[in-house]
Amino acid sequence: MALLQLEDLHACYRTEVYGISRSVRAVDGVSLELYENEIYGIAGESSSGKTTLIKVLSGTLKPPLRVESGRVHYNFGSFAVDMLSIDPEELRQNVRWKQISYVMQGSMSVLNPVRKIMRTFEEIVRTHQGIPDKKSFVEQTRQHVQRLGLPPDVLDLYPHQLSGGMRQRVAIALATVFHPSLILADEPVSMVDASLRMAIVNLFKKLRDEQNVSVIYITHDLATAYYISDRIAIMLRGYVVESGPVEQVLDKPLHPYTQLLQESVPRPAVSERTQWARPIELGSTEVKEYSRVGCKYAGRCPHVMDVCKQADPPDVVVEGRTVKCYLYTNDAR
Repeated sequence: MALLQLEDLHACYRTEVYGISRSVRAVDGVSLELYENEIYGIAGESSSGKTTLIKVLSGTLKPPLRVESGRVHYNFGSFAVDMLSIDPEELRQNVRWKQISYVMQGSMSVLNPVRKIMRTFEEIVRTHQGIPDKKSFVEQTRQHVQRLGLPPDVLDLYPHQLSGGMRQRVAIALATVFHPSLILADEPVSMVDASLRMAIVNLFKKLRDEQNVSVIYITHDLATAYYISDRIAIMLRGYVVESGPVEQVLDKPLHPYTQLLQESVPRPAVSERTQWARPIELGSTEVKEYSRVGCKYAGRCPHVMDVCKQADPPDVVVEGRTVKCYLYTNDAR
């Protein structure tokens, strides 16, 4: 049975300025399944709906974001959770931190700059579980950070005394202090030097392999997505345009947008520089693409057809993956 079943999710941002209501659908009919002991990558350029999707999956919905329709169902073995109808108090007490942890972009979102790291651990554990024995808690916390490759004396430091990569690993240690079933990681390496990114993505693989933790890994970095993910979904303006095993999707992409993303990653071979250094046309603004009738990518797709501008493309199963594109239907020229 799947750990997460996400079915036909629609979520939008609705605002009103000077009496004029405006709505942008940031997640548009997304469906996916996540299994135990799996890392699922979700990739796409900025403003593709990735972070909005994570907010819905974690239950951190705040106006102007609202869910219009769909289903978000978790199965944690001992109990099941419907994320869209769960009582907020039950979500706080039994699900957040204990079953689902959220690693946000930028570690300072969870680290208090005027408190030592140990104090932050203490506050989280005391709030969600309680600390009956302070000495035992300190020892267990030191063992926990050591298992994740951190020196135990990191707990005695302030956040500003740590490097960016070290702070992000501390944030992951905080997220796993209750040994959750699922980590939602939103761009966890985007603010870390390239030389430290592998240490962080390897930490997620270690958690999967040694503690059976599943991970949804949000990123715009295809290199780390390819390295870490078992399966991947490519998002564009609220759509999932292609999904499947990561090797198939990124080695031989079918959707024109996935092909553009792949081509935008520079290849180091000097002999191929003329190919990877060519400019990539990005064209339309995010708002225009979100409101476009038909395929969101039609304005910059080299294979655009009339039908692409008339109605949303269907999901088509091709070579073991799902592609939202008219090129793989009978409508293709």
